[in-house]
Amino acid sequence: MNSLNSLNRLKKWLGIKDTLKMFEREERGIYTTESIKEGSIIIKIKSKYLLEYQQIYLIYPIDEIEEANSLVAFYLTKLYLDKDEFWSPYINTLPENLEEFPYYWNEQELNYLKSTSFYSSVETNYPTHLETIQTDFDIIHQYNVENSIIQNENKEEIWNTYIRFRILVGSRIFGYLKYGNETSGMVPYIDLLNHSGDPNTVWYWDDTLDAFILIATKNINKGEELTDNYGIKTNIELLMYYGFTIGSNPTSILSFNLSDTDYTFSLQYDLMKLGQLETKYKCELKKKLEKIYSHHKYKIFDIKNTNIQNIYRDEINVIKLLLVNL
Repeated sequence: MNSLNSLNRLKKWLGIKDTLKMFEREERGIYTTESIKEGSIIIKIKSKYLLEYQQIYLIYPIDEIEEANSLVAFYLTKLYLDKDEFWSPYINTLPENLEEFPYYWNEQELNYLKSTSFYSSVETNYPTHLETIQTDFDIIHQYNVENSIIQNENKEEIWNTYIRFRILVGSRIFGYLKYGNETSGMVPYIDLLNHSGDPNTVWYWDDTLDAFILIATKNINKGEELTDNYGIKTNIELLMYYGFTIGSNPTSILSFNLSDTDYTFSLQYDLMKLGQLETKYKCELKKKLEKIYSHHKYKIFDIKNTNIQNIYRDEINVIKLLLVNL
């Protein structure tokens, strides 16, 4: 976890009042030492403290990369390696240890996930995401070599720093409307808020105030944690982008191949999809589901990682729903 001293320096740099504190615990989290009324502005972050993709693109116009987050990560890598003084109060609070993200997991943990939709989902899966990150880095590195931006020719060393910031950007970047244009950027301090299904804040860019605003959506009591909502996401997306999962996630999915066709079922809408499935495929589907179910029920006892357990349970829950209705 970031030291409280560095986080206090970050607050001072941003001009955030001292009534907001970080929990003295392993997990991050911001709480208030005074009551906050619904509708009150809690934090204002001026534009000069935002690291925005559009601004970075004007400096390094790399068009070939697939994801904007990759360019933001490259810029953070440069700032970090250059020990940039202006941005150091923010960069020094970014965590070094990201072991909760699969990119740093051991082979055994990843092997457990290879039999799940984390690897096979048609919509979002880990191998495709990792390949995109690597491809973007190769393009960025070539641009770096040609333009001598980072004074280090060791690609592996740059990669080790870059992947850390690429993960952090993916887990913290905000998308918002600024002066009528869609924008994405890193927002210091507000990016420390934890996810909640029932958050007590909302954020947006305010053109009139020329600032990124965090506002209370309900009365917040003294000592209560400030929370955000990361959006409706499957555990696959939460683990891949944020490094955590939710138990009994209502957006659970199961993705697999059946008769050379990719299928994705979920707890939310798939009884209708199941009814539309041709009769000749239902027998094959039942055998497929029973095979996955048997595998997961057996393997889950070996798994110590709660996030992997949650993905297994997600798929078991979807399978139960489908088998009952086949």
